[in-house]
Amino acid sequence: MIIGFVGNIGMGKTVSMTADLIQRQPVRAYTNFKLYNTENYSRMKLNHIIEQDEDEKSKKWHINFDYWQKQINKHKEFNIYIDELNILCNSRTGQSNVNKAFNLWTAQIRKILQGSNTSNFVFSTQRPMAIDVGVRDLVHRWILCEKITIPRLVKTELYNGKTLKLPVSAIKRYVFTNLQHLMDYLNGDKTRIKKQQQLKPLIANKYYKYYNTFELVNFGNEYL
Repeated sequence: MIIGFVGNIGMGKTVSMTADLIQRQPVRAYTNFKLYNTENYSRMKLNHIIEQDEDEKSKKWHINFDYWQKQINKHKEFNIYIDELNILCNSRTGQSNVNKAFNLWTAQIRKILQGSNTSNFVFSTQRPMAIDVGVRDLVHRWILCEKITIPRLVKTELYNGKTLKLPVSAIKRYVFTNLQHLMDYLNGDKTRIKKQQQLKPLIANKYYKYYNTFELVNFGNEYL
């Protein structure tokens, strides 16, 4: 399944993905962001997904199926998490070689995940329409995140081992299976939300020890 977490800056997209990852352990995870206080994951590099052909003059990219076949051989199931996906496959650069190759990788994601009902490709984005349409059309579920700060201080362990008393951060999450309904809601049509579409609020403080909320997602270098 392909799942997209949506929301403005600081609304709980990354912590929601992190919570999903931790709750699914010991299933193996592959991410493009660094985690702390857990070892059951691998941080992906760009060439783990797509590689440039040996003929550099052509500047063409292809899917690195060899890497994923090795992961399939190692693990019965696994999940993939990419933060700020729109940076990697932006709708404005849809004809770029990288975009085209990444679209092909996404189109093959069901095979990469071995058709498992419990293995997922999960991503986050601030703007769904900024993602290339080739990827957008394959998403099964969009989850909109909205953070509510409760003025009650609780002991909160951070990624660096420090403990602070912080206000409770609750993440409200709404599920959409139709992108148009999500966009309608974001544009002010509140009738698009029904009670059965609301997930149980996530208490973000429990997961601050697993990631650094201020770490930049830096595409294009060694890591994805």
